[in-house]
Amino acid sequence: MAVFFVPYAISSYAILYPDSPFTWDTVRQILSRPYWHLYRELFLEETGVKIYE
Repeated sequence: MAVFFVPYAISSYAILYPDSPFTWDTVRQILSRPYWHLYRELFLEETGVKIYE
């Protein structure tokens, strides 16, 4: 599973934040968002997408 997870995490972070500096906190950020994507958490409120109820 790590074979698919880590490349997805790196590429999606690179697309979303192309000019972010590399720090140790960045490593946590790179791996945390795709981890939650596995459980269908899409963080739509951060992207500005309106969620209709």
